[in-house]
Amino acid sequence: MAIFWIILLIIILAIVALKLFSLLFSITGKILIVVLVVFLIYAIAVNASRDLVYKGYIFSDQSITLDNKAFIISFDESRHPSNIQLNYYGSYFFVPQGTCKTIVNIEICFANSIFDTDFGKYKVNISAYRVVPDITITRVIDDSTIAVGDEAEITVNVTNCIGIPSQNFEYIDYFSPEEFELLHVTGSCNKEGNNAVYRGLLKENNKISCKYTIKALKEIERSSRARVSYFDGDEIKRDFSSNINFKVVPALDISSYFNDSDRNVFVGEQVIFIVNMSNNKESDDIKNITLNISLPSGLRYDETASISMYFNSTSNITVQSQPVKKISDSVIQFKGEIPSNQSKFIALKLTATKSGISNIFIDYLYSIEGSKEIFSAEKKDSLEVEHKEITLFTNFKDGDTFDAGEQKLIQIGVSNPNENVFLKNISVKIDTNISNIPEANLSYLDSGKANYMIYQNIAMPYVSSDTTYPFNIIVSYDTEYGEHFTEISEFNLIVKTIAGLSISHDISKTTVESGEQFSIKTKVKNERNVDIKNIRVFDVVPMEFEREGLNSVSNLNINANDEVVAYNYRMTAPVVDSPKTYYFRTTATYKEGNKTFAFERTYQVTVTPKKKDLSVARVIADSKPSRGAIIDVIYTISNPD
Repeated sequence: MAIFWIILLIIILAIVALKLFSLLFSITGKILIVVLVVFLIYAIAVNASRDLVYKGYIFSDQSITLDNKAFIISFDESRHPSNIQLNYYGSYFFVPQGTCKTIVNIEICFANSIFDTDFGKYKVNISAYRVVPDITITRVIDDSTIAVGDEAEITVNVTNCIGIPSQNFEYIDYFSPEEFELLHVTGSCNKEGNNAVYRGLLKENNKISCKYTIKALKEIERSSRARVSYFDGDEIKRDFSSNINFKVVPALDISSYFNDSDRNVFVGEQVIFIVNMSNNKESDDIKNITLNISLPSGLRYDETASISMYFNSTSNITVQSQPVKKISDSVIQFKGEIPSNQSKFIALKLTATKSGISNIFIDYLYSIEGSKEIFSAEKKDSLEVEHKEITLFTNFKDGDTFDAGEQKLIQIGVSNPNENVFLKNISVKIDTNISNIPEANLSYLDSGKANYMIYQNIAMPYVSSDTTYPFNIIVSYDTEYGEHFTEISEFNLIVKTIAGLSISHDISKTTVESGEQFSIKTKVKNERNVDIKNIRVFDVVPMEFEREGLNSVSNLNINANDEVVAYNYRMTAPVVDSPKTYYFRTTATYKEGNKTFAFERTYQVTVTPKKKDLSVARVIADSKPSRGAIIDVIYTISNPD
């Protein structure tokens, strides 16, 4: 309701202003609109700190409780009262009509009075608001990034914009003595220990202002805020300012990196390790710098280097590293000083000699001009170095299949893929049950070179069923820097039983009559992956059959996976009285070493009796006999065979 009355009042005032300045509005209407908008904004902002807790009519000596506080309101009920009296726990306050009175945090306003005809006396129109301090804090720093030992100034303004006076107001800006030293405090605040503090009354529309200087003592990056506490009429309130972000950098900033850090580095390659040293002090030189770079065993120092510094896309200059001293094989040292706001760098050419993670440690001491204090720090950088494994090449691959007894030339070689490292003491061993293959050794293999290590014929073992044999190649070697490696390449070779020879027949008929002729063609296929020579093939024929042609051969040669016709012959079936089945067997044999291999195939032929082709003829002597006559009938049976 309070907002409604305020807005209504504003509208009325605006209408009045519009009439009074109608001529001015016709010329400068924009000015009036701006004034009205500003007035509206201000009015709403004012109301933001007042909360309506009561509005209504009351009679004299009536008690009301507002925000847990009891008030007794008294006035002369017999006539229009021009003021009212407030009794607050024995304290009396007068409020004239049209005004307000603030007691603690309650503002009571006396608007008007009317006569109540029902009760025959006057009553007053009262509005009550809860009013609290409206505290704003501005806290800024002149430089949020400073170096250790440098100073920064913080400016603070605390304002009670609208509200009641803030009792027991306290502002504290705390600084850790390990991080900052509070030097100078001016304005409303005082220095208490390492804190900037204000304690006292903060009146309505009043403010306090402070300035204080801090000195950075250590490298940090964090935010901080000041704390305020005050009594709002009911209780102690606590609040905080917005954050200030501090970044304290070391006086001497050390950064380091490897050139081409985005590429893989391999053993034997050279890299450049760069250390930048920057003096972050605005006016003080860094003195007595002693910086040690400790190298691991996997990195070898060669010399200092120069680096290119690019100023634009078309120009650059080459700058040489600061001079260093080699203290030992693993420690490189720089000594010197750096003027304020300047930088220097060290660039070291290093050769990677071992694979794995190589850690570089940097420790340094220095002092600041005008100070006797010695500062120290350390940092670590890491470089991952890879090793290019020796490359193995063979004339077989994992899962290759061989026949039992097959002769195979095994070829195994190695190559050195490293461009900058030679290999030595190279050994190749074969772990397998297929055959005994001696170890091979090579004393030296230059970078980028290859060499055969094993070149040997082996015979695959004879197996009764298909067998898988592990065939593992173990290669061990040293790099020129003494790093030892052993690599195992695993293969599986499959040795199959001798599929040998398969026999097939082309038979013109498998069922014949007695005395009938038929033909047989015998074929033999070499199922192996090698040629087979001097194969003997023969058929075993039942003696009842008559044969025409050869049914055996003794020196047949068949190429790998090829099929040939061994022979063709004809046979005549014997005479049988009833169907009879005869069995024929073809055998193929050959020798390989001391072993003889034989393969058989049986087929069958059924012989049936020859079918009889008999004819019967009947002749009657008298074709027209009389009743009771005797006639002759002649039967003739013929066999054409």
